[in-house]
Amino acid sequence: SRSWALRLWLATPDWAFRVLGAGVFLAYLTTRLWDYREGFWQSVAWYRFRGGFTLYVPYRVLVDITYLLIAVAFIFRFKPRTRAARAREIVLPIIAAFWPFLPFLVETAWLAASGATVERYRGFMFRPRAGAPWQFLTGSLLVVLGIALEVWGYATLLRSLSIVAEARRLKVTGPYRLVRHPIYFGQFLAQSGIWLFYANTHAVWILFYACFVTLQLWRARVEEEVLERSFGEQYVSWKRKTFWFG
Repeated sequence: SRSWALRLWLATPDWAFRVLGAGVFLAYLTTRLWDYREGFWQSVAWYRFRGGFTLYVPYRVLVDITYLLIAVAFIFRFKPRTRAARAREIVLPIIAAFWPFLPFLVETAWLAASGATVERYRGFMFRPRAGAPWQFLTGSLLVVLGIALEVWGYATLLRSLSIVAEARRLKVTGPYRLVRHPIYFGQFLAQSGIWLFYANTHAVWILFYACFVTLQLWRARVEEEVLERSFGEQYVSWKRKTFWFG
């Protein structure tokens, strides 16, 4: 028998998920408007080289574009062919999707507790002055390339987007011609830039990134099971022509 939480999930109408999803991402983007108006350069990555030259990498613009695309997708997305009805089709994707935010949620909790504590935590997270030049440049390249691939993936997927494992319309254009999960691949690149190059070299952040990759690979496998059940041979044929890990 299904748990009360799963029964509640299945009883929730599709429009409620649309409102919740769009509302969360639009609310976040509203908080970002002030940064664009008053303190834009405080919200970007930067590095001051010897000689005084400062390189700014405003990758947060790309991040905000992804959130805008997600909000639009929630508003206009197609209804699912079948609703996600198993715990691993719901819980696993949600954990994987929000895993990269976990260290920053911890930071927010420390900020509420003690300003001095949060400064020590930030020092534990990220390198002073973004580390050596090669670390900053490598990390920035991975972050920009990864998020740009995410933007392309979200723009292509759009009305078929789903955070949980559900099938809507099969996308085989744009980056999906080559990679079955271009958004996840972009996230692998971008998150590696943050946790392997921007962050301090520490077992905590290496393990954190490894957990993220593992979760997303597992999530991709669950999604592929759902898509294969929904689209059959059409999906299997496309799957043979595209790249993924395993």
